[in-house]
Amino acid sequence: MTIYDSPYPAMEVAPPNTIFRHHLPAQPRFPDYPAFIDAITGRTVTLSGLRKTALQLGVGLREKYNLKPKSRVIIYSPNSVDFPIIFFGCQSIGVITSLANASYTAKELAHQIRDGQADLAFVHPAIFEAYIGAIEILKKEGNKIPKVFWAISGDTVPAELKEKTKGIEAYDSILATQQQVGDFAGVELNKGDYEDCAVLCYSSGTTGLAKGVMTTHQNLNVVGQISRAASPPSMKNGKGQLILGVLPMFHIYGMVKLINYPLTIGIPVVVLPKFVDTLFFGSIQKYKITYAFLVPPIILHLANNPIAEKFDLSSLQNVMSGAAPLGAGLTKKVKQRFPWLNVSQGYGLTETTAPCHSQNVEDGQRFFGSCGKLLPNLQVRLVDIDLKDVKVGTPGEICIRGPTIMKGYWNNEKATKESFFDGDWYRTGDIAQIDEHGNYFIVDRLKELIKYKGFQVPPADLEALLLTHPKVDDVGVIGITSVEKATELPRAYVVPSGDFANMSDVAKMALSQELIDWVASEVANHKQLRGGCILIEAIPKSAAGKILRKELRERAKVDDQQKSDALNSTVKRMSKL
Repeated sequence: MTIYDSPYPAMEVAPPNTIFRHHLPAQPRFPDYPAFIDAITGRTVTLSGLRKTALQLGVGLREKYNLKPKSRVIIYSPNSVDFPIIFFGCQSIGVITSLANASYTAKELAHQIRDGQADLAFVHPAIFEAYIGAIEILKKEGNKIPKVFWAISGDTVPAELKEKTKGIEAYDSILATQQQVGDFAGVELNKGDYEDCAVLCYSSGTTGLAKGVMTTHQNLNVVGQISRAASPPSMKNGKGQLILGVLPMFHIYGMVKLINYPLTIGIPVVVLPKFVDTLFFGSIQKYKITYAFLVPPIILHLANNPIAEKFDLSSLQNVMSGAAPLGAGLTKKVKQRFPWLNVSQGYGLTETTAPCHSQNVEDGQRFFGSCGKLLPNLQVRLVDIDLKDVKVGTPGEICIRGPTIMKGYWNNEKATKESFFDGDWYRTGDIAQIDEHGNYFIVDRLKELIKYKGFQVPPADLEALLLTHPKVDDVGVIGITSVEKATELPRAYVVPSGDFANMSDVAKMALSQELIDWVASEVANHKQLRGGCILIEAIPKSAAGKILRKELRERAKVDDQQKSDALNSTVKRMSKL
């Protein structure tokens, strides 16, 4: 057995504690500071204000709605300065907090509410329609319906919506008085309970419906500490630093890096509701942002977007990319445009509580394309398809163990058992190679997951959906790499119903577009068929009936090359006219 340790020295982590008490202790680590700042309005939540309001919310939830440790609450909201208040309010009384993707459709949201058995929901008005759709689905099924509150303060709820949705109050209507809170500093748990589920983010896995990843108090407390090993020196003291909060807070990457980690180093976060290029660049200029946690599609804007030239981005010193691989070519392009900017990359999964590998500043300048070195207190094995350790220098599936690995999948023992082997080794499904310096390079993926801008798209989900369409006989879905967009794009290969051989090219194009539009109406934004829909005679399958996606990927290369050749030929003909 070959076990790889971190090149960083092991760290002494803090004693077991709750997420709330660890991140918002009664005796703050730093002087009071503006912890979260709304990029658009300038509204600020100070460190003391965050702790005070979160405790008021927690006590209110406990006293008015009888919520207690192991109760479940779902937050369905884009980024806002209210998001951390609600998150820590739930954590102050030990409530399991389920974070839902703000782009979910009604069906997808209904699954998470149903699976997590939420007692109460905090919903942002901007995405309330999808929530209503989810509730209608749950009602028809006879499922439990959580009580709902707005995920924003009462004075910011639009008047029309208040009138239309009488009976729904804002989260701040729950707040207990300071007298009711008294000297309560957050629930204390029994020793073993720190290893219990505290947060439920949903991961699609390789097949089937999304699974709830049980992230524990200790998972989240430890990951923030070991992440410091690769942090730039300027981030370690926090002085004069500002983080741009554009990652979605409902994603494990955003939750760890924007909600929790900054509180342990005393750095304010300027919160953007979502990525909009002018707002993104404008906020860097306006607030003198020094650090940004990003994903490759946003880094593509740094490299190519002409709008960037209109703003002063000189304050931005460091960028960390995660959630999807960042190619060496794109890294170099950003460096050419902004020579002073340090670009690093990290690697992690929901199941590893986000980062398990990360580049420091020096490695980011030297090893383009690497996802970094293993963080402290973690161990890795590289194995082959039979779970046997591969020879040193040979690529293998990353299997990892340590204090940041999830407890397991919520109410899914089978999936949990299948994800671990030899006791506590978690199988990531990603193939990596390690160089002589201890840098990891992700070279392939055992999983069939498509990663679109950091979000997971299970091919099986899209296949199951397309098979319900009356004009589809069979289907196989793969991800195709888009260099232009710096991400993978879902593409469907469809066997249409009827006489395919006699379909005209016009009819084929019309049906392909019809299916693309139909899928777009049925799924979340990140699951749309941006890679196209191509009609074929048969889906390649094994004798056991498994889709041979490798063959589809090879076909995709041919299809794309033919399309490129045809375009070049047309351009040449036009140039001669």
